Formats: sequence, C-alpha cells, structure tokens
Amino acid sequence: MIEVNKNIVHLEGEPRDLCVELTYLISSFKDNMIKEFKVSEEDISLAISECCRIGFMDPIQRKQYLDDLVIDYKNKH
Repeated sequence: MIEVNKNIVHLEGEPRDLCVELTYLISSFKDNMIKEFKVSEEDISLAISECCRIGFMDPIQRKQYLDDLVIDYKNKH
C-alpha cells in the first residue's frame, strides 16, 4: 500500500507489491495527464523521469536543484 498525504508518504507491504503498486500509479498518472491535460506522451515521460531523478537526490542536492529551477523560472517570466 502506498499512501500519500501532502509531503508524508506511508509505505506498507512486500517490496514486490510496492513495486507493482508504484508501477500502476505511474501508469495511471501518465494516462491521466495525457487525457485530461493533453500532455504529449513524450513530455509526460520526460517529466516522470525527471521526478525519478529528483527523487534519487539526497535532500541537499534536491533543495539546491529545486531552488535553481525556481530562479530559472523567475528569470524567464
């Protein structure tokens, strides 16, 4: 079982079951983004892979990366 409440994630179950559930979650998210928001399959695949990359960073790397993204965004808009 994967339960998410804001920034708190609760994982419960065998590793295999969690991997299956995570796969279903990602697949459903991808399908929903394509259907509801007309995101291209290529763009949502890139976004999901970027989320995975960020997820594997340590907390300091993640903070720095996300801070830099905010600065880049503000500079462009």
